[in-house]
Amino acid sequence: MQKKTIGIIAALVALALVIVGVVVYAQSGEKKEETKSSAGSESASNQVDVEATSARGFNLIPDLKRPAVALTVNTKLETAPVESMLAALEKSESKATFFVEGKAVKEHGDLARKISVDGNEIGNYSWDGADLENMTSEQASARIAETQAQIKEEVLETPLFFRVPDDKINDAVKQAVTANGLHLAGWSVDSADAPKLDADSIAKYVLENAKSGSIIVLHDSAADAKALPKILEGLKEKKVLVSTLSQVTYLSKDAALHGILTQGQ
Repeated sequence: MQKKTIGIIAALVALALVIVGVVVYAQSGEKKEETKSSAGSESASNQVDVEATSARGFNLIPDLKRPAVALTVNTKLETAPVESMLAALEKSESKATFFVEGKAVKEHGDLARKISVDGNEIGNYSWDGADLENMTSEQASARIAETQAQIKEEVLETPLFFRVPDDKINDAVKQAVTANGLHLAGWSVDSADAPKLDADSIAKYVLENAKSGSIIVLHDSAADAKALPKILEGLKEKKVLVSTLSQVTYLSKDAALHGILTQGQ
């Protein structure tokens, strides 16, 4: 009888140990799922919503750990101005995002490749500057996709950002941008808004209006090319980093986590 009782007790102890093991395993699984879910949420929070809802798109102004601006250039790949800009960027150890037309990339593939090889970023500026606003969403999407394909073929780089030629945008264009998986890029300081379009006036205007988180847009004109070294020198004196749109908007964890969108001014 005593042996039978001991056997029953041993069996109950074994069963209890099995139950404890199952509970611990289940709790461990819950913690793993919790950690995974938390990591997923953090990853999602690090992605900035770039839905475009204004005529100029959005400017992404991140909470940077150091002063920085995104320098962008709208270009048809005019050889002399672009080469001058590339030389100035290299000298100052700065980078920029060049928004290029697909047709220009087809005609000036070597220059487009040099932009990328020098460590700069390529953005999509549609095919040939045609007014996308007067097209259907499907037609606009085709133009954008054609440019994406041309850039990928010539430069081996797939753009992340799209800028609308001449500010002309409507819902159909927004849909076309989204359909191509691109972020609509705005700006906050445009060299074309300088009171005079000579190099000194452009440089002065940009330096007076740029602040940390600004998206600066230049154009491939002789005046803008001549102004760029002065702009870079002025920003360097202020200890401001000048880099691509991608690098500035995701410069740090804080920038990605706290990035905000603000309408173009």
